[in-house]
Amino acid sequence: MIVPRNWKHSAGMLSTIASGAGAGLALGAMVGPHGVALGLVIGTTLGFVAGRIMDTEERKRSDRTRELDAVIGITEGSLGAGPVSLEPGSEAAEDAEAAEEKRRWLAEWLTPPPPQVG
Repeated sequence: MIVPRNWKHSAGMLSTIASGAGAGLALGAMVGPHGVALGLVIGTTLGFVAGRIMDTEERKRSDRTRELDAVIGITEGSLGAGPVSLEPGSEAAEDAEAAEEKRRWLAEWLTPPPPQVG
């Protein structure tokens, strides 16, 4: 099949047009030569319409996914995370008691539990 250079539709569009034409041709062949011609035209038209709808929906879904990725920060930014530091003492104005509290928290939450035996 020859496709023009300025064709802006997907391969799915071409396949729906071809399936519509094939289905119309097969159904029209049961009626005779006039049915073949009419089935080919109607099948191609319906295939084009179905392909156009599928292509439009795919583009909408793709645009929405790109938009959400940008909002969440997957394609731009840092996934929405602010500056985070788990290291105690990273802040200059931190006192010793707060640093010890952070160390206890880190030891409790970042250490895996012992394995269950028996």
